[in-house]
Amino acid sequence: MPVQAKFRCLNIDHSLQGTTVKLQAVIPKDDNFPGGSEENRAFWDATPAADLELQYGPDAEIPIELGSYCLLDMDVVEQGERTWKLWKVAEEHKMLTVELGLSWNREIGPRSGSLSMTIHNQDAWHHFRGLVNTRWNVVISQADAPAEGANTYP
Repeated sequence: MPVQAKFRCLNIDHSLQGTTVKLQAVIPKDDNFPGGSEENRAFWDATPAADLELQYGPDAEIPIELGSYCLLDMDVVEQGERTWKLWKVAEEHKMLTVELGLSWNREIGPRSGSLSMTIHNQDAWHHFRGLVNTRWNVVISQADAPAEGANTYP
């Protein structure tokens, strides 16, 4: 069963070695951030802390725009052309920390990537428990932006 998370691109850094794209988990709609959305609240309640970093080569086309929203769909796979590896699953203080990595590759998509999530929703923990060193297919797709007039927070 796939797992889904929602992120926002907050930084794109270009250098001679390539481009680094950084995304963070979305924030909820509340009094402090009235421009958020109810959909963002649902993702925030489940995963309030998450960072995704992708490294691209100097000539690569970057499929993510600064400020855009992305959905990550993740699922365990037996094998795949380019899979992420689940490196860490740790339960701490009613939270589950999960870390995945995409190994370096010059030919396909991002050269490498790292994903770290802190998951509060205990109903989702079974997707990761006992699966350290498994391979995952991670698909990143564009998500709809919040309604007109929303703020610029993640």
